[in-house]
Amino acid sequence: MKATSALSLAIAAGCLATPAMASEDRTPEQYHMGTMKSQFQGHIYYNVATGEKIAIAATTGVRPAAAGDEAQLAWVLDNGDPCGVGGTVGILDDPSTSNIDNTWLDWGDIHSDTLVDCFSFSVASLIPDVDTDTDGFGDGVVGFGTIWDVRDVTNGFGDCVTQLPLAGFLFATLPGNLAPPGLVSTYTFIVDLTSSSSSSSNAMFELGDTDSDAQSAFSVNLNSFSDIDADGGHDFGYSQTYIQPGTQDLDGDSVIDGDVANQGLTAINASAPRGVPVDNMDGTWFIDQDQNVNPVTLANGTGSEDVFDLYDAFGTYVGSFAFGDFSCDAGAEVPYTSMDLSLFGPAGHQPFSPPMDCFAELTGDNPPNLNLQDVFAYLALFNANDPAAELTGDDPINLNLQDVFAYLALFNAGCGK
Repeated sequence: MKATSALSLAIAAGCLATPAMASEDRTPEQYHMGTMKSQFQGHIYYNVATGEKIAIAATTGVRPAAAGDEAQLAWVLDNGDPCGVGGTVGILDDPSTSNIDNTWLDWGDIHSDTLVDCFSFSVASLIPDVDTDTDGFGDGVVGFGTIWDVRDVTNGFGDCVTQLPLAGFLFATLPGNLAPPGLVSTYTFIVDLTSSSSSSSNAMFELGDTDSDAQSAFSVNLNSFSDIDADGGHDFGYSQTYIQPGTQDLDGDSVIDGDVANQGLTAINASAPRGVPVDNMDGTWFIDQDQNVNPVTLANGTGSEDVFDLYDAFGTYVGSFAFGDFSCDAGAEVPYTSMDLSLFGPAGHQPFSPPMDCFAELTGDNPPNLNLQDVFAYLALFNANDPAAELTGDDPINLNLQDVFAYLALFNAGCGK
């Protein structure tokens, strides 16, 4: 990849509500822009603090987060192929219809006071590119960029009134498509926000602050913890907007970058929480979450829904959409409708995981402090038929009073005993 992608801090985008807000009707519309199968090209590592950039082919390992740190997983939604038939992307921009510069917004739940020093997301596009150095990566398309941003206090379905912009990043000269017809090239970006956990030069951000302690984060909304859906976790959102060639000045020289002739379909990597699909026997499926990721800590894509919000180029809420009910039916696979994302933080720096002997702590207290709010948080999971509420080992999940009794036993056992 000769023209290495550039990155800069950007202003996190806002959103404008349409007169008919969808927050009261949480039934997504069918998404008609289509899907395509993906061809993974590799990882692109970028360190904001040091400027280091490394392209890593798909056949090699992934570079870890900041040197000297053991990154700790805070939140992950990277199960890009739950049906085992190949990754899928959802088309976002279609220049042939002047439907460009749209924004796809997703959301989830995370522990309060979560410090993030590394994140990863994906880029997919049919914008043509070349690989002159045969390293398996597109050389980069002038004028092709994306803005990735993160927001506090959002639970989807056009809740523009509550959203608090937190941090945004602009990536320019993105690599384009090298895949054969019928496939689209995808790249995973690993963005390191600091050279080390103790570095004063960083672009770290903190989600769901409760104590006015920024934890050395570059970006934080103080006292922003919000639990709109009453499940015990902080509600956050993340979005991605593509910039087509020939539409914007990405390098600040007052000249529009790229050629409109190079515009093409752009896409979002569709992903689900880590786990395996289970047939509901009604044409729909759910993800039986991988317990090794410990959904009790909110790390495994907790709060993710099979739906996303779409905003147009002016930031106006268009609607909430899905590809259809998630399904693995042979020959007619319907992908889980969420955008992949992994968030990491410095190990031991924030309360991502309660002690192993305190699974009853569900509200993020650190140190653990069991109280009625934890019971209410569990009951919210139970009432929502959330797989995290399954505590008796039923597979597929079968929530009943035995699960409630199991949680109360954990609660009564206390922490550290």
